Amino acid sequence: MKKVVSLLLVLSFMLTFGSVISAEPVKDNNTVINTPDDYINWLEQQVDKVGLQSTSDYSAREVLEQFKALSKEDQQKFVDYVNDPEVTKSIFEASAAGENLSLYGGDVTVTVNNDVPKDGDFSILAADYNYGTIVVSRMLGINIIRTDTTIEWRVTGTTAKITKVLSFSANVSYNYHPGLDITVTKDSPVINSSGSRVTAAGRYAWNFLYRDLGLLIGTEVVKIWGNADGSGDSTVTRI
Repeated sequence: MKKVVSLLLVLSFMLTFGSVISAEPVKDNNTVINTPDDYINWLEQQVDKVGLQSTSDYSAREVLEQFKALSKEDQQKFVDYVNDPEVTKSIFEASAAGENLSLYGGDVTVTVNNDVPKDGDFSILAADYNYGTIVVSRMLGINIIRTDTTIEWRVTGTTAKITKVLSFSANVSYNYHPGLDITVTKDSPVINSSGSRVTAAGRYAWNFLYRDLGLLIGTEVVKIWGNADGSGDSTVTRI
């Protein structure tokens, strides 16, 4: 009897989750992305939207123009990549590795750019600094995902200590992968007791969308910090 129950549980699991990991067309807001025309139509909807999850100058219109410029074969390859959970998972793993990587013969690339600390406003009493980490994923040369994690802090001139966090942000600047949802949570900035360093983090949870189901791929953590001497750094890891 126990064997029968175990078999039924296995079959139930396979029926519930087996299709999630197969290369079936993804679905975004009831729109199935199965052909290049489907993706073009989806992008056109993004062009018309105001307040899309984008704070960057890189717009859906640019992606639309670049996608249309691809050959028919590459357009279908792009859509096939979008519909392949293993490709999406590979993009996440490359992004969370925190280094520049090239996948699938160069069709998919991930770059991590760390901003050199920029000098801000200076006075006899204080100096302001900022630092940022930008992670960009590209497919067939087209930017599809970008996250920005930045921090700005103030150092008091008389003590040479960090006395204030001016700003901290962790954003999905754009996401033109219709089968992927990225949600962001933040670890608020903390100045250490000596005033020598401020640390914060952005947590980017990647969820693959399959029809009306969601599958958590993983969470990319960008930990960022600034130092009293004006320097900054970051690490990118996965959990």
